[in-house]
Amino acid sequence: MKWKSLLLCILVLAGCGGEAEQSSRIVIGVEAGPDNLDPRIGNSLGAARVHQLLFNRLVLLDDRGLPYGDLAESWEQPDDRTYVFRLRPGVTFHNGRACTSRDVVYTYESLLRGDVISSKKASLEMIEKVETRDDETVIFTLKEPFSSFLVNLSIGIVPEGAGDRFSDQPVGTGPFSLKYHRPEQEILLRRNPDYFNGEACSEEILIRIIPNAGIRALELEKGSIDAVVNDLNPDDVVRLKEKESLYVLQQMGTTYHYIGFNLKDPVLGNKKVRQAIGHAIDRDKIIRTILRGLAHPATGLLGPANWAYNDAVPVYDFDPQKARRLLDEAGYPDPDGQGPQTRFSLSFKSSTNKLSKQKAEIYKEYLRDIGIDLSLRSFEWATFYNDIKNGDFQIYSLAWTGIEDGDIYRTRFHSGAVPPFGFNRGRYANPEVDLLIEQAKVTLERNALKEIYHQIQAIIAEEAPYISLWYTDNFAVLKKNVTGFRLTPNASFAPFAQACLK
Repeated sequence: MKWKSLLLCILVLAGCGGEAEQSSRIVIGVEAGPDNLDPRIGNSLGAARVHQLLFNRLVLLDDRGLPYGDLAESWEQPDDRTYVFRLRPGVTFHNGRACTSRDVVYTYESLLRGDVISSKKASLEMIEKVETRDDETVIFTLKEPFSSFLVNLSIGIVPEGAGDRFSDQPVGTGPFSLKYHRPEQEILLRRNPDYFNGEACSEEILIRIIPNAGIRALELEKGSIDAVVNDLNPDDVVRLKEKESLYVLQQMGTTYHYIGFNLKDPVLGNKKVRQAIGHAIDRDKIIRTILRGLAHPATGLLGPANWAYNDAVPVYDFDPQKARRLLDEAGYPDPDGQGPQTRFSLSFKSSTNKLSKQKAEIYKEYLRDIGIDLSLRSFEWATFYNDIKNGDFQIYSLAWTGIEDGDIYRTRFHSGAVPPFGFNRGRYANPEVDLLIEQAKVTLERNALKEIYHQIQAIIAEEAPYISLWYTDNFAVLKKNVTGFRLTPNASFAPFAQACLK
């Protein structure tokens, strides 16, 4: 009987071991899965989150938007068009194959040649050639100097020869490898024991795709998922803060919300009208009430943490009286003082998203108070977004996500960046800003570049082609037994490699 008791103990211990292994799996709830697991192609938030755990880039950006090495151990710039990168030695892919300079060259050349069709190719057009010197040295030669080149090295490195079916079974160098992917359901990642930066704390990460925000909140309450980053409604975040089994991390993010104008419109082409609209909206109250404190007032596309941020630009504090005065100066007096008649009417487009429509109703009330009639029109996302890209609007509101570098002003406000050549949807044109943007593109000395970006930010804020609203906060709601996770300005999933279940 003793041997039977011993066998029973062994089986129990084995079972306990199985439970311990299961408990080392962190389960994350997300709104949407990846559009493609190939880092050269995938362009959705869901894809970026998985890429951050499966792959490494040449360089990363720190919390201030400054580059530091990832696969690159170091780099030098012998002239203003050449970058020489020295790779970390001993890095291997998940299949055990060494990661060398040939893999880096292949990753970028496969995009530049068009071997894989991807919108990311556009961010690499400044590259003239990529070549190797030896297994650990990569040389990029640019067509012309480009101050934001390092920021554009944001693509995960894939092994040489990765074909057009690479997304089915991606192989990277990151802290986790892919165990399986069930589209629109879940993705299971397992720890890479050979990761060059040290093993991840958790054995596995399970990413569950739960489209409904309310259900994600309920799953957190039940304890069936361990973490959600950003993908919750503000009301649910406030409610979940009170749960003893959970805790919330929160910090200012880089997602910038704004009101955009069509500057070809005869009314909105007047700067004072745009400035008046800026002063008419009480963004602080909207942040307190509708957003439940999960945002900070914005002054421009670059946030306060960014190395090039300008803290001395014109701002549009809530001041209805000043707004009315600006409209008078713009040539649009109120026909009956503050009576029921309006100065003029404008059309505001939004998506059918519940929160977007709610905010549009609030803007309507604020603008009515200064004599502007705002007609609200909401559309399904695809129709709405197509209209914005085509310039078919008077006023709209959207957000730019993941802002890390001042070069964003080039693609949003240069007169040559009108769609389809960029994102200047409001058709803003200012020769002085164009010149400054062109100078910034080729200015490599950081202090000089910072000064140029400061000038651009000041002019854009004063001319108000956008009215800056807020930077939404990043937040993570986690079970109390999840430790080691930290928020980053871009809400990266990479820190889950340091997260543990205690």
